[in-house]
This record gives sequence, C-alpha cells and structure tokens, in this order.
Amino acid sequence: MVVHLGVDEVLKALGSGVRRRILAELYARGRLRYSELMRATGIEQSGWFAHHLKLLLSAGLVKRDASGKYYLSSLGRRAVLLIEEIERGGEGIPVKLVESISKMAPVDEVKATWGLVALVYAVSLASLPGWLKLLSLPPALASLALYTSLARSLKSLYCLPLFFNVYWVLVKPARWKPTLASMACGMASALALASYMEWRLALPLGIGLLALAALASYLGYRSAGEAPR
Repeated sequence: MVVHLGVDEVLKALGSGVRRRILAELYARGRLRYSELMRATGIEQSGWFAHHLKLLLSAGLVKRDASGKYYLSSLGRRAVLLIEEIERGGEGIPVKLVESISKMAPVDEVKATWGLVALVYAVSLASLPGWLKLLSLPPALASLALYTSLARSLKSLYCLPLFFNVYWVLVKPARWKPTLASMACGMASALALASYMEWRLALPLGIGLLALAALASYLGYRSAGEAPR
C-alpha cells in the first residue's frame, strides 16, 4: 500500500500536543512573529520551539509571509477545525462547511457578519409604511454585494446559505464574541429604526447601536492581529 509522503508528514505534525497548540494559537491570533508565537504557546526553549515549527512548515500546515510572520495555511485551518470538532465529540462538521470556513480571511468574516446585518436592515425597513419602504433598497443592495463578494472570495455558492445563520460563528470560536456582538448590535439597530417609536428616539438609538456594532468588529479583529481594512 502506497501512502503519499505529504499525508505522513501532516499526520506526524498533528501527533504532538505542542504542535497542535501552535496551530491553535495561530488560528486564534492570526499572523504572529516568531517571538510572539513562542511567547503565546508558553515554550521557553527556542531550539525546541524551532524544531516543532519546522515540522509544521514542512507539512504545509503553517506558512511564513514576506514580513517574517507565521500564519496558518488553508490545510492548517482545516486541520484545526477538525481537531476542535473531534475534541468536542461532535458528529462531524459537513465537509463543504469546513472547506468554506477554512478559506475565510478576517475580511470574509466581516463580509459575512455585515451581509447578514444588512439583510436584517432591508427586511426591517421594508415593513415601514408608504414610500419609507424605499429605505430598504440600499441595505438590500449592500447585502447582495457583500454575499456576492464572499462567494467569489471562497469560490463557492454553497457557502451562502451557511451565512444566513450564526452556525459558522460557533465553528470559529476564536472570534465568535466580537462577531456575535456585531450581529446583535446591528440587528437591534435595524429593529430600532424600523419600530414605531418616536423618530427622535429611534434615530439616535439605531445609529448608536450601529456604531457599537462597527466598534465590536474593529476591536475584535484588531485584537486578533488582523484588523479589516
């Protein structure tokens, strides 16, 4: 029986708890320099750390960019997702879901978050009376543009139904808090603007909640080392 050498290298790299911890830290924090990654994993011996990192690089699970920062490859992200699912004792993540989420860059998470918020805005504003319904058109177009861009980034139309709910957020625990905070504030903002409360109250409340949603997104991704641009 012939086994591809790459499979052996990947399985060997995943067989160490230290190397799995390195992968988990890169998944949670984004791109890190050598010293930052070493400190995040709690390994004090540079030579020992370099040995583990070299195996991950050789297996194609980790890559290094031109600035010297280390980051997870698409294979590395898929490996982390599957490891986390195994540790949770779940029944397994659908393969296409893993493939779509593993390709997501931070900016794609922003698109998925705000695509849903814009969709809720469109639906909420469409319930307004008379010509005010036209206010739903800009967020509807924005949502369409964001989801189209997301599908092009992930090279998959299958991904779109996955992002009409929050399941994908739960599969990416590293940044689920800021993402859910953004969604909650954004949706609350839409509901406030579409409600029948006095506009002098609804307008500042809606704008304030929307600002909080944007702030949650920005702070969340900046703390991960990859603030969206």
